[in-house]
Amino acid sequence: MCLPIKTLKIIAFIQVFIAFGLSILAFIGAYYISKLLGKVDEQLAALGVGFISLKFLSRPFWTLAFGIFMVAICGILGTIMKNRKYFLVMFNMGNLCFFATFTLVGVIAIIVGASMTQDQTCSPTDPQYTTVQSMYNQAQLNLCKSPCECYYAKDITPQASTEVQVYSKTDQSKAINAQECSYFNNAFLMDASAIQWMEEKFDCSGWCIEYPIQMFNDVNSDVKDQQFSCYKALGNYFKRLFSISGIVFIIMAFIMGLMFIFTCCLGYHPDNQHKFDNYNKIRNQR
Repeated sequence: MCLPIKTLKIIAFIQVFIAFGLSILAFIGAYYISKLLGKVDEQLAALGVGFISLKFLSRPFWTLAFGIFMVAICGILGTIMKNRKYFLVMFNMGNLCFFATFTLVGVIAIIVGASMTQDQTCSPTDPQYTTVQSMYNQAQLNLCKSPCECYYAKDITPQASTEVQVYSKTDQSKAINAQECSYFNNAFLMDASAIQWMEEKFDCSGWCIEYPIQMFNDVNSDVKDQQFSCYKALGNYFKRLFSISGIVFIIMAFIMGLMFIFTCCLGYHPDNQHKFDNYNKIRNQR
């Protein structure tokens, strides 16, 4: 062994607190992911895409958080209770299991994130997207046109000039989104708050067709990329979510792997084996 046993004991003690800290972070992460995916589910349902439910993806995070917590408890008990080394064995077996689990989940998450880039198509004639796109079509015909004058304080760019035609730069009482137009209650087939949330969160506009202004949030808000529809923005969001999650899982797998190696080094250290041999000799003398 290249490390002295005292160093390995200190590392083992630190490992226990690392595992406990990871379990707390895992619980916090699971709670945050659960709330986030629940919010996304609500917005997708409001958009008429209720056939997709993402909140179930938080369940593995809760399971992993609880498992890491139990492994950390075993490590604490194994460190405190000198004569209960089987707790350290359970701790190390947990490290090995989580090393394999995190590696597998991390690789799967990265693959899923990469595969999501292959489906960035959105057809306005697709029944799944017809309602959302029709709302944009109606907003395009009315907002910042003669039926609904808008308040637009920014300079008119060549791109925006196609959508902003009837507007005021000074009268802030004018409409800033389609919801404030008089035709809103009769023409809209669904709640526009989901589209407003999406435009605000992703700085996008349009569902299958891109627009240079945000029609349901605020026409004065910037569109990040005028070739960047909200459908693409939503897809890229989940792509990043899976990719980042995959990297985090790979890092955690690396940590668990190191913890497994160091705990094995401690268990099979020659000094520990020497103590075990002396114990066997004393027992045999009895």
